[in-house]
Amino acid sequence: MWKPEEMLFFQAFVLKREMTTVITNLAKLGVVHLLQSPSIAESEQLETLSNESSLIRDLTKKVDRLMTLLTIDLEEGQCDPENFHINTIIKEASEVIEEVEREVFKISDSLQDVESIREENKLLTNSIEELRTLKAEFKNLLEFSYVAIVKIPTERINRLKESLKDIPHFILPYRNDGKTAYLLIATMVEESETLKDALKRAYFIELKIPEEINELPDNAMLILADRDKEFNDKERSLKASLEDTKSKWATKLIRIYRELANSEQVLTWKHGLSATGRLVSISGYIPEDAQESVSTVVGENALIEFREPRKEDPKPPTVLKTPKFLKPFQGLLTTYGYPEYGHFDPCIFFTITYLFMFGVMFGDVGQGLILILFGFLLNSGRIKMLRGFQSTGFFLVGIGLSASVFGFLYGSLFGREDLIPALWISPMRDLEFFIIIGVSFGIIMISGGLIMRMLNLLQDKSYFEFFFDGYGLFSALMYWFIVGGAAFLFSGRTSLGYLFLVGAGISLALKVLVPLLAGKALGKDDIDYLETIFSVFEAILSYFTNSLSFARLSAFALAHGALGVAIYQIVDIVIALPMGSVWALIVAIIGNLFIILLEGMIVGIQALRLEFYELFSKFFSGSGIKYEPMKFKY
Repeated sequence: MWKPEEMLFFQAFVLKREMTTVITNLAKLGVVHLLQSPSIAESEQLETLSNESSLIRDLTKKVDRLMTLLTIDLEEGQCDPENFHINTIIKEASEVIEEVEREVFKISDSLQDVESIREENKLLTNSIEELRTLKAEFKNLLEFSYVAIVKIPTERINRLKESLKDIPHFILPYRNDGKTAYLLIATMVEESETLKDALKRAYFIELKIPEEINELPDNAMLILADRDKEFNDKERSLKASLEDTKSKWATKLIRIYRELANSEQVLTWKHGLSATGRLVSISGYIPEDAQESVSTVVGENALIEFREPRKEDPKPPTVLKTPKFLKPFQGLLTTYGYPEYGHFDPCIFFTITYLFMFGVMFGDVGQGLILILFGFLLNSGRIKMLRGFQSTGFFLVGIGLSASVFGFLYGSLFGREDLIPALWISPMRDLEFFIIIGVSFGIIMISGGLIMRMLNLLQDKSYFEFFFDGYGLFSALMYWFIVGGAAFLFSGRTSLGYLFLVGAGISLALKVLVPLLAGKALGKDDIDYLETIFSVFEAILSYFTNSLSFARLSAFALAHGALGVAIYQIVDIVIALPMGSVWALIVAIIGNLFIILLEGMIVGIQALRLEFYELFSKFFSGSGIKYEPMKFKY
């Protein structure tokens, strides 16, 4: 738990003619969280920005298409333009794109033609191969001199046959996918026109057989093979030309793509700036230690101001200072939301409590070690297909360590509790005690959340809410007094128990009566009395239902142990079979993998649920703004 980095409000007034240079330099610096505002620039300027943005998007699409055709990978890299002139970039990009398109499209069109002819050649080869397989029918085919190979909708085959019933013909169907059929049709030369008319009425597509392969099937196959080789040679030649084009233009296309992407970012930033006369206002937030570098970049000719954020200013962004090994847990935390500026970042508290709960519910030395090993393997990046999940490695190592620690406490190794001695107790043997442990931990977690909330309220100088909020001081005292009183009563120390319950009553009275009786004196004229009373009961109910929810820690710990018992009961059954030792080992391995994958995921989700719904709802609004400094992508 720590506070995010302190920020300064920054505002600069620069001349319009310097605007692009200043924005470019600030983006290269990469520290300014820009505040976008409805632009009050002249309509002519807005129209120019809009036209430039549209043109850049079109050019970017064209470059992207060319890079796809040339299989050029866009390597990561930082663009560092010395003279960033958008009009110059657009002009150069247009000229280069036009020249590259002429070269690439000519080659790609030729490649498409070759592919089309090769597909047709393949179809002819398949058709003639079918003819070669015909023994008896082949002699009859020699009487025909006109052969058509056609692609026809399946539902029109019967209509085609009806059209050809009055002429001698031969139909060989050799492919049909239910929608389209490929047919080989032969007839006498004098009936060829009749055949063509029938095919047209049936909406056919005829594949023309070149005159040079109008031979007997064996000869035709040789000719087709020669043609295929010729097409292969031509394809290789075209692809070599494409590679030459790639080598010639790759570097320039990558540079142009980056410059266009950066230009679009600059135009987006410019579109959100306020302009008055000859000046443009640039405002945002920067980290405290970036003040000097920002002053240098903006320049001496600009009017510039740095100050502490004020209440009337837009909400400052939150800069999270998270160590690398905690980033996976910070990522989980930010799915709920970002801490508000000036508030405590609960990442450490979240990490410790999450790991504790996971270990309680999933305590096993062997299964924890598997998670640790897989986490280190994932983090090393050696598994190429999982490199995108590399940062998850630390998360797996963390939950694996927690599971292993509690595994030693429970005496559980790969689901068995008779292999190593328990350093503490087993959930299977003392469920009642474990329920108390779970609820007690819930009380500690909720108390930690209440303390952080009160500290955040003090940070915001919200003193009334600090005392009288539903999760303020008096509500927290009431909760702690009731918990303490109940603990003393159950332990037999009744006098202390009743004393704590009296303290709870006093806290409740102060929580309700002070806002109702002294609200006006405290400057709270808009207090709804009925709502205040009901909110107290709602808070009391939520405190105790949230606390009892942590009893599920013991339930899942028991379920984990029970799954291990079930697996080894199956092992005891299969070990009596032939090759029983082998089968027993297989069952034990598969069973433990099942527990790690399925129950591990369920336990992880349950721990996250307890964090989000039983804890965060009390102190963590998650309404902070992520720090996103102006920065070029390339």
